[in-house]
Amino acid sequence: MTRSEEKRAAVVGIEHVGWVTADLDGAIRFFGDLLGGAVRDRWRLEEKKIDFVLMEFSGASLEILHFEEGIATPEKPDFPPKQAGLKHLCFEVRDIEQMRLHLEGAGVPMLTPVRAGVHYRKQLFCQGPDQSVIELVERR
Repeated sequence: MTRSEEKRAAVVGIEHVGWVTADLDGAIRFFGDLLGGAVRDRWRLEEKKIDFVLMEFSGASLEILHFEEGIATPEKPDFPPKQAGLKHLCFEVRDIEQMRLHLEGAGVPMLTPVRAGVHYRKQLFCQGPDQSVIELVERR
């Protein structure tokens, strides 16, 4: 591959992150009402019975998917207990202490206290929709 071909083949950024949820309205409330994302688009693939919501966060996109037939759970035999994939989703915030108070006030469980981060000034982890892990960081 030539240098010119390598440049054309290079990744220029992450376009969106996909998130599968069992509770579409709950995910929209969490990512929209609590974290400030805006619903940019919403559509349904009727033949596959999948609902999509595209949310924007300061130029980054989160695509939320909801499967009408449901998702794998520990009670289902097809549940993969060691499935590789997304482990957490991280959002940068302006004031992590204010965001912590906001989320705690809404009943969101904190998984860690606010603490010094390795790559960030401050970080914390909290529970997101579908028992997910959300990381919040403050850079300044």
